[in-house]
Amino acid sequence: MTHSRRPKRSRWEETHRAARPHHRGKPAHWRRHSDSEPTLTKLTRATEPGAVDPQPKVWTLLDFEVPRSRADELAEALSHALLAEGGWYADFGVEDDHIVVFANKVSRYKKGDHNARKEVVAYGLSIGVPAHQLDWGD
Repeated sequence: MTHSRRPKRSRWEETHRAARPHHRGKPAHWRRHSDSEPTLTKLTRATEPGAVDPQPKVWTLLDFEVPRSRADELAEALSHALLAEGGWYADFGVEDDHIVVFANKVSRYKKGDHNARKEVVAYGLSIGVPAHQLDWGD
């Protein structure tokens, strides 16, 4: 789940951020239970000045790590969990790919592929995501 807030990550695991507002507040840290389970690494509440109706003004941000081998599973699960109303999406990187997840749709493109990125942004706009929120980094 873009406001250029990419934490450092190891090559075998990827970090996901759902609902991409500016990073504020004090995070809660959690530890890994198993190398194959998703692990919550940060929980933050933040006021989002760019929120539009019907989005709330305060967002809850969840950062977590999953093994690369489970990235597609994560994307699919998020696509079924995200609300279609309100312009919600999540995005994350997996090696040279960038994955952007909307309600019931997963888009994956090579980082640096500007035409593919434009297509994903166009889709986001078509379903009501505000343009200023379609700013994830590659």
